[in-house]
Amino acid sequence: MIKRKMMEQSEKTEKRAPRKKKVRVDLNTLPDAIVDGKFVVPPQGRVFFERTLGGTTKVHEGTVIKINENGIVDLFDDTVEQFYSFSLHQKLPNIKASF
Repeated sequence: MIKRKMMEQSEKTEKRAPRKKKVRVDLNTLPDAIVDGKFVVPPQGRVFFERTLGGTTKVHEGTVIKINENGIVDLFDDTVEQFYSFSLHQKLPNIKASF
């Protein structure tokens, strides 16, 4: 009986999804990633940005994948391990460079 409970507990803990990475950085201390309407961080560069997921806005860390000629910036959000894109021609997110 004790072995069975221990096995059930170990199975439950193994199925748990990995925790999201917590980012603790003050965005006001970092340089802007968008200057005069242009994205200045090169591909493979690191950025910190605010992103709203599930109704809450948090700071995320990401990697620039590419910048299209039509103004679309593709990022990989390392915090939640998802791709994220935005246009330089629409409302811009609060995004900072991590040089």
